[in-house]
Amino acid sequence: MAQIADTLHELGFRGLRATGLRRKHAVALVREWKRQGRSIGTMNPSCPVLKFLLHQYVEG
Repeated sequence: MAQIADTLHELGFRGLRATGLRRKHAVALVREWKRQGRSIGTMNPSCPVLKFLLHQYVEG
């Protein structure tokens, strides 16, 4: 979760809490990870909230 928070902070999202994560944050993370060349498998973190958001982005 710390890596996710650090990445979002670097992308300009500051002062976020886990309860404040929205689709736009998941989209920004996935875009950044794709830019970095990460595979889908490494984009599936263990955080349940983010897994749900990522699932919604990939599926929807």
